[in-house]
Amino acid sequence: MNNAVVMDTLGWAGAVLYLIAYLLISLKKLEGDSPAYPGMNIAAGILLVINIFLPAHLSLARLERGLDRHRTFYTRKKMDFKKC
Repeated sequence: MNNAVVMDTLGWAGAVLYLIAYLLISLKKLEGDSPAYPGMNIAAGILLVINIFLPAHLSLARLERGLDRHRTFYTRKKMDFKKC
């Protein structure tokens, strides 16, 4: 099995685990102060963080960071223009 497929599967499992935890809380099958709920959230978070380390996702994160820099520069430039 391809490493990317494994990491994507772990990411999806983390997302599903978050949804299951939310569903159990909403249906009052699980208490928010029980150890199971934070445990499910922590496990889901770890699975999603593992998924982020997929090289394709890292490049998207770099792209988004670059777009944020561009937006910040454009916003500052636009604000300076209005002040003049």
